[in-house]
Amino acid sequence: GLMFLPLKLVIGDQSIQIRYPIYQKVVPFTDISDVVLRNQHDRGNEVATVIVTLIRGKPIKLSAYRGGSIPLFDFIQTARKDFSSGVRT
Repeated sequence: GLMFLPLKLVIGDQSIQIRYPIYQKVVPFTDISDVVLRNQHDRGNEVATVIVTLIRGKPIKLSAYRGGSIPLFDFIQTARKDFSSGVRT
């Protein structure tokens, strides 16, 4: 439902911060095992969704962002790569 739709997403140097209506989740890049872009079925429609797979816990599905799922996927991938290689912005 609406309680689980993120209000804001911030991609930082070391983590992703996701703000929901009732709580905030911080996911360090070290806790992420994979990030993929997939079409997911949602109420009869296919929606491009970024799926963040965690080392422990359920995957986080991110979709319906203003800038689009493809740029979101690219930003997360770039931030993870920069973090792994020691690049700081």
